[in-house]
Amino acid sequence: MPWSSPWVHNLISNSRRYLLGCCLLVALLAPAAAWAGPYEVFGTGPRAIAMGGAYAALGEDIAGVYYNVAALTQVERLEFELGYVYGEPHITINGARQNVDLNHGTNLGGVGSTVVLGHRMSIGANVFMPDDHMMRFLVLPINHAHFTLFANANHTIVSMVGGGFEIFPWMSVGVGTSILANNIGGVNFAINETKPSRGSLNSNIGNYFSPIAGLWFKPTDWWRIGVSYREKLEMRLVLPNTITIPPVTGFPNSGVPILRESYMTILAYTWSHFSPRQFEFGTAFKPIERLVLSADLTYMQWSQMRTDAPYSFVYLTGGLADAFPTKIGPLPEGPHARDTLNPAAGVEYRAVSGDWATLDVRAGYHYRATPIPAQTGQTNYLDSSAHIFSAGLGFAIFNVFEALPRPLSLDAYFQYQKLEDRTFHKKNPTDPIGDMEIGGYWWNVGGSLTMRF
Repeated sequence: MPWSSPWVHNLISNSRRYLLGCCLLVALLAPAAAWAGPYEVFGTGPRAIAMGGAYAALGEDIAGVYYNVAALTQVERLEFELGYVYGEPHITINGARQNVDLNHGTNLGGVGSTVVLGHRMSIGANVFMPDDHMMRFLVLPINHAHFTLFANANHTIVSMVGGGFEIFPWMSVGVGTSILANNIGGVNFAINETKPSRGSLNSNIGNYFSPIAGLWFKPTDWWRIGVSYREKLEMRLVLPNTITIPPVTGFPNSGVPILRESYMTILAYTWSHFSPRQFEFGTAFKPIERLVLSADLTYMQWSQMRTDAPYSFVYLTGGLADAFPTKIGPLPEGPHARDTLNPAAGVEYRAVSGDWATLDVRAGYHYRATPIPAQTGQTNYLDSSAHIFSAGLGFAIFNVFEALPRPLSLDAYFQYQKLEDRTFHKKNPTDPIGDMEIGGYWWNVGGSLTMRF
């Protein structure tokens, strides 16, 4: 086959465009350190959220990086998305409104797609950057009453990247990763009797990559199936502080130590921003040209969640350990979280279909079962199941500019999360916190602009 053939020319042209798209997407991921959490509580993407999060079989935008990376093969060419979200909580304990932080920030990303050897291949990125506290650890004792899922989830950068590859016209596979950071550091300090003591402070942030994967099927033109897997994520904060104590001698300049050199290690660590391992199955139907129906079922393995309370101890080695042996105490009691199964359903109807514009109307429902059991002892990890209702609009216009030959989309959503009223009765009548009644709601709004090239 000659190099000047149309086939070779198209392959080179597509490859260049695909490479350019990949470079731009990698640039979006420049802040490599990232933390996960808010997508499990609030979702991502205006269309996906408006349809109740029932998106594993759809996913043809940057939200697909989270819901089902294999579904990215539905995207053609190159598109970028920029959005903003805002959420406000009204959550109470014994009738008093709690100071739970707002959820607001910028969502951006893109998908680049091309055809290689007759098979479509796509790569996408999804990044959420909160307005406040790009990196925050909210560390509370186990008896402090706090809403475990909401307390810190909205103060985390989220970065996800993945790609989908078409195996057959009716089947695609996808793999990707969520990028998490671990923070390890502390103080090293050496005491010296004859000259100034010295010390140093160090902090190291390392990346941790957690895999995501998916399968996407299109048995018929009107039926789609999606299966996705997301591995668990959690951040570990470790702060070891080491104090070096010189040998203790009986007489000045005797050189005979009573106690040899000792080391006192004060270690503090905790886990934060936990996202559970998840298995999601979804299906979507298009019974008529204007209507899309979707449903998802997600299994979330919350039982691996560890305490977010601080854990610290003092450990001696060397001479002092001979005189004062130390033992490491037990970890603080965890939330004893349970695995959950969460259903979701969504609908989208094309209300307007014209030559220059379209208007889609969307609605959805999602049930989030709480993983937190009754808090009858000393722990006060709080949560209750939530009924999540959502609605949204999608407006697309065609041929806006010559540089944008494909549709320019504006999408918006409104979400209302109603927490079920729940009462915790303490076994100990002298418990300092006592019985609690919790409840409340969240309302969230958001929108995005999508440009397609």
